[in-house]
Amino acid sequence: MSFLLAILTVALADTLGSGSASEALFSRRAPETSVEAGWRGRSEASPLIPEEGQAAGEGVVDIRTLVRPSTTSAVSGKVQYANGFRNGVLWNSSSDYAVVYPYVMADSLSGNVRKETYAFSGGYAFKKGEWNFGIGGSYRALHEWREVDPRPRNIVSDLKVTISSGRQVSPAYVLDVSAFYRKYSQSNSVSYFNPRGANSAQFHLTGLGSYFYRFSGTISSYLSTRYNGNGGGVALTLFPLRDRGWKAALEYSFLDNVHHLPSLNEAPYTELVTHDIKLGADYSGGIWSAGARASAEVRSGYEQVLDNGIAGAYNSLMMFHMYSGVFYEASAHGKMQAGRWVFSAETAFRGFLQQYMYPGRSFSASGLRLNAGASYSRSAGAWMLRADAAAIGYIPLDARMIIPAKYTLEALQDFERTKLMRVSAASIGLHASVEAERPISKNIRGIARAGAYYDSLDSVFYSMTIGIKL
Repeated sequence: MSFLLAILTVALADTLGSGSASEALFSRRAPETSVEAGWRGRSEASPLIPEEGQAAGEGVVDIRTLVRPSTTSAVSGKVQYANGFRNGVLWNSSSDYAVVYPYVMADSLSGNVRKETYAFSGGYAFKKGEWNFGIGGSYRALHEWREVDPRPRNIVSDLKVTISSGRQVSPAYVLDVSAFYRKYSQSNSVSYFNPRGANSAQFHLTGLGSYFYRFSGTISSYLSTRYNGNGGGVALTLFPLRDRGWKAALEYSFLDNVHHLPSLNEAPYTELVTHDIKLGADYSGGIWSAGARASAEVRSGYEQVLDNGIAGAYNSLMMFHMYSGVFYEASAHGKMQAGRWVFSAETAFRGFLQQYMYPGRSFSASGLRLNAGASYSRSAGAWMLRADAAAIGYIPLDARMIIPAKYTLEALQDFERTKLMRVSAASIGLHASVEAERPISKNIRGIARAGAYYDSLDSVFYSMTIGIKL
């Protein structure tokens, strides 16, 4: 797996067409409400994203519903609460690393982080004649904090509103167009309760071992930051009305995130513009299906040159394009059903290229991910049982880094070398999961799931869930 790509690029297999608020109208899922609670976690001897910690875990409560008031309308909703931790976080005092990278605040001590998340989403869609319309939205609030010096306290607010409209273009397909607006904000503040801890400076990183020298240190004015982001996107989705046929999507989104120093008259000192494009298609032939995906993310980072603030204004004198990053993936997959068995396979080529202008720095990697698995399901009395297993391998093809010692902290240079070693390591892993479901009353079914993943790099991911469906 390549550095950052697993988090920065969301697999289109999970999001194909999900930008549409009216997708629930054409979903083949039966109306139901589910309430589930569980625990999920991970432990990595050599973490893929060390800035996200060596270990993490959280308890999750998840409530979902799909209601069809009529044959021409649908209402969907989701509420999720999570409470947990991230341990062994390195060189990162900010939250939502995948959103704000490379502009994170960090210190050399790092440590363990507590976290709490609230997430809400929902949508309403209806059909009138051959046309369909939908409106939806989501909101996520995140609170993270550390209980030892230095003590970051971060608050994230992430709002998204979607509208969509579509038309039946043939007896078998509906073409849907959707657009969304996104408002993102994050506030960071670092405190020192023990004066001795103030010897650990905060660095405002700018990518690939570089940092904003002027605003790094322990001065109180430099220990609070704020991200303000505005974004949007569009999606074009083709939905099949039957069990067989094509489903295809083309999605584009962007986020313009400006980084401020609130204590310096809200001076903007960095700006990150992110562009994402995803496209893919699936064909279902009944007992078999196949598809392909492609995605790319382009990140452009800009740094401001601020005046001396003698009048307290901190005006921008000029702005330079200093960081650029391209993260990409292309994959193909297939699935075949044979009685109670389902066999699947997937191959993906993924990689990234990052560059920093001055002093010149670069970091690139690429590799192949291979996945082959099988699942088995059957009924045993009132029970419905399912088991899955998959073998997953990663073959590195290239990994290169140029980070000069000049103008680079030795600790940061060593940190980047460690990440290079991680992305250039081959691995093979095994994933297994089981699921059991049975009626517990006339209109209620109980469900239990458990899953685990382990690979040759001593990475462990696991989850356990129990719940009911109405």
